[in-house]
Formats: sequence, C-alpha cells, structure tokens
Amino acid sequence: MRLSLLGLSLFLGLGLACATTTNRPAVTADQEATFRAVVEKARKAGVTGSLTPAGSKLADAESDFYYAQHLPSDPARARRMAEQAQAEAEAALTMAQGRSGAQIALTTAP
Repeated sequence: MRLSLLGLSLFLGLGLACATTTNRPAVTADQEATFRAVVEKARKAGVTGSLTPAGSKLADAESDFYYAQHLPSDPARARRMAEQAQAEAEAALTMAQGRSGAQIALTTAP
C-alpha cells in the first residue's frame, strides 16, 4: 500500500509539473508585430499583388511567416522561417522604395 501511494504521488507530481510547463512560442508577438509593420510599409510603398518582383517576394514572405506560425512541432525551424520571412519582407520594401525613388527621379528630371 505504501509503495502504491508513493507511485501515485510521483505520477501526480510529474503530471502537474508537465501541465504547468509552458514552451516559448516559436514566433513571438514582437516578431509578428515587426513583420506586420514591414508588410504594412511595403504595401504603403506600392507593393501589391504578386505580379511584380517586390509583390512576389512579399507574398512569399507572408506565406512563409504564416507557415512558421503554424509549425509548433519544430520550433527551431519555425523561428528560422520567421526570420527568413522578415528578411524577404524587408527586401520587398527595399525594392519598392528603390522603384518609387527611381520613379520620382524620372518625373523630376529636366
């Protein structure tokens, strides 16, 4: 009887410990906020659709980020994917800013 009480208490103790342990999310709220801000800037800079190189890059970034958010079985891979998506979104923004800068230069040339 004493052995079974000890076994039961160990079992309950381990169960409680596992139930209270929380894993760090693969994609943090800060990462998501930063990503969304870059996407918004890219959209305001004129990136739309996926027919342009910047649009295609931004669409890929959004797809990769979404996938990273829904990949709980491999948090390390999800974090890498989120970082890659961030880099792709920033590249799309840079492409859009470069294009709009070039357009401004063309329209103001004598």
